[in-house]
This record gives sequence, structure tokens and C-alpha cells, in this order.
Amino acid sequence: MTKAPNPVHFHLGCQTITWDKERVEKRNHTVRAVAAAGYEGVEIGARFLDLDAAEAFKRVLDESNISLIAIHTGWNPFLAPGPSSGGDEIERIIAFAQVTETPFLVMSGKDDEAQVGALTDELNAIGERCKRHGMVLCYHNHWWEIRDGGRVLAEIERRTDPDLVSFCPDIGWVRKATPDVIPMLRIVESRIRLVHFKDYVADGLEPRDNETEFGRGIMDFDAAFAFLRQLPLDDLWVVAEQWKSSENHLPPEESIRCNLKFLETLTADRR
Repeated sequence: MTKAPNPVHFHLGCQTITWDKERVEKRNHTVRAVAAAGYEGVEIGARFLDLDAAEAFKRVLDESNISLIAIHTGWNPFLAPGPSSGGDEIERIIAFAQVTETPFLVMSGKDDEAQVGALTDELNAIGERCKRHGMVLCYHNHWWEIRDGGRVLAEIERRTDPDLVSFCPDIGWVRKATPDVIPMLRIVESRIRLVHFKDYVADGLEPRDNETEFGRGIMDFDAAFAFLRQLPLDDLWVVAEQWKSSENHLPPEESIRCNLKFLETLTADRR
């Protein structure tokens, strides 16, 4: 891969997952809190948005001077377009994104290797729908795509159209599954458009809720950012995605501020 002529310009965003079960009732508060912490952008799961109230949500974004950079959703066969699938959810998300000027749809799969063929077919179809409306579909991994040397991640990369499907590697989940983070990222290197970070206090998949504020756990952020800096991109969104504040029991507002300060130390050379 040809190295970018200039250093990547990092933009810092935050997933509202830190508020866990309060993400609906505190929807507007989470946006304002992310903006007040100093992030440029916010990412929110589709099921925590009112997809019929895009104009009202756009006003909250504008008043907070922050961008909705991505909407995150899970995958299941019912999202497929078709007369009996109930598959208008993707169209509703895209319509919401048009109003809120959201560039990315981030989609996760599920731990079912038998479904990889159906998943990749559907990713291509949804990616085409996104592209038609000026959005970029990015596949978001969990731990299961990374096991066995990233076999499933490589299969998803191989079977999806690079013009339709990009990747949002969750580098925290990669690290939780293996200490060999960089080789896993290289599988999708040419198609990375944004990334998620977590940090954990220990190796191994259990317990799941041992996340911690960035720089206090097992993640080698220096190595990850060295890799990200050589990507042939002008701009890259780096999204903090800490699920709750379980290890240190910090309020979400404080937790996300800690993570931003840490990320800023790694992106101080931003143009």
C-alpha cells in the first residue's frame, strides 16, 4: 500500500454506548455531553434514535455544534430489502442520515459463521443503497471475526465489493481476541474509513465488562496509531466506544472526557 503523502488528519468522535441503558431517555443529553467534552463528532445506535424525528435531532446537533458522524446498527436477515422482510429500516436510517448529514452507516454482524455468505450478500446490497444516497457503509467487527487468525474477517473482506463496503475495525475487540492486532488490521487496511477504540484491564473474552478508560489497560495505542498514520487517507475518524464505565465506575461524562484527553495526546500532530 502506498503511504499517504501527508500524515493522516485524525478527527475524534464518541459513541454514546457509555450511557448504556440510558441512551434513549438521555439521547439529547448524550449529544450535548459529547460536544461539551470537546469531541468533533458523535456516533449513535439506530435503535436509540427516533428515526421519525430527524429535523428535531438535527437542531440538537446544530445547537451543540457537533456532527452525527455515524449511525450504528446490527445485521439480521430482516434488514434485507424485500416485500415481506420489513426491510424499510435501512431506508429510514438513510432518510434520517440525509437530514442530519451523517456520512457513515456502521453495521455489525453476528457470531454465526454459517451466515457469512448471506451477510456478505446483504452488505453488498445495503452498501449499494448507501452509496446511491451519498453514504458509506462500514462493517464493524466484534471478537468472533478475529478468532483463528481473522479467518472470518478475511472472508468478509474477500466477498464484499470494495466500492460498496468499507470497514470500521473495532480495535478494542481485535485486542480482546488477540494480541496480534496489526496483522488483523492489515486484512482490511485498504478499506478502513473510521475506527473504534476500547481498552480492557485484562486479556480474554470474559468478563466482557472489564473495559477501562483509555491508557489504563492492555491496548497498545502507540502501535495502533503508528499503523493508522500510514494509511493512505487525508482524514480518519477515531471513535471512542467504551461500554459503560464499569471498571472505574466513573460517570459517563467524566469517562468520555478522560478518553478524549488521552486520544488528544496521540493525535497532537493533527494538521
